[in-house]
Amino acid sequence: MIWLLLSILSSVGIFVSFGYFSRLKVNNQLAISVNYSLASIVGFILAPEGLPTHFPNWWWSALFLGTAFIYLFYKMAILTQEGGLALSTMGSQMSMVIPIGLAPILYHESLSFLQVLAVIVGLSSIALMVWKKAPASSKPVQNLLPLTLLIFIGTGLCTSVVKYSRHFMVSDSGELTFISTVFAISALLGWIGYFRKPALPSKEFRKGVLAGLALGIPNLGSLVFLIKSLATPGLDSSFVFPINNIGIVLVSTLLGSIIFKERLHRNGKLGILCAVLSVLLLVFLAFGQ
Repeated sequence: MIWLLLSILSSVGIFVSFGYFSRLKVNNQLAISVNYSLASIVGFILAPEGLPTHFPNWWWSALFLGTAFIYLFYKMAILTQEGGLALSTMGSQMSMVIPIGLAPILYHESLSFLQVLAVIVGLSSIALMVWKKAPASSKPVQNLLPLTLLIFIGTGLCTSVVKYSRHFMVSDSGELTFISTVFAISALLGWIGYFRKPALPSKEFRKGVLAGLALGIPNLGSLVFLIKSLATPGLDSSFVFPINNIGIVLVSTLLGSIIFKERLHRNGKLGILCAVLSVLLLVFLAFGQ
């Protein structure tokens, strides 16, 4: 459970960082590129296997994830700016239904009626906590539906590929090497895109670098700890994914009201109650039987 808790806290750190990015007017592309560079370097330093010396059997998975991660990060930034954080959070966190739905097919994990019920309650909590009327200056929600669906499907597929890779191709000692390779690919693609644009003023560049450094560590931790959670005996993906995603939204919502003074509306309070009930039910199913 400690890995799952650390995964939630690391992911919340990412959302908090992005909250400050908008306030400080940080260049997202520069910060994201620095973030992936730092996460990759730190990961390779800490990895027991170090840099890969040959093409591992998971190279295609790393290439797909590295490309998808940087692409989805940018798309989430666009969705957040045009539709608000609520819509972006909903699109990414509700994607847990994809890996949960694939689990019985790929890993022969069974889903009981109570597990399905807990997931439904959890999805309801996410919708209640993050859904609110879009600002008047933003695009109508229906116009952003294609982008929201892209993030929903893309995030769900990435999570599924991470789980599949860890289950079938990545050893315990190779976890960090795999993750660091994914981040290195994202960093490379990010820098290619950054240097194709006009250079930023030195002050803006320094701000973006510092913001990226602050984002890199929780970004690395979120994926490392999620993979370790999935590898924990007795915790299958039908338990890990709902707890992780619901926990991220729950803690982010609470911190948002404290740090950014975001007012918790009536639906948000009901959503927190649903999230707590969902988590308690999943914990009972995992350890109470």
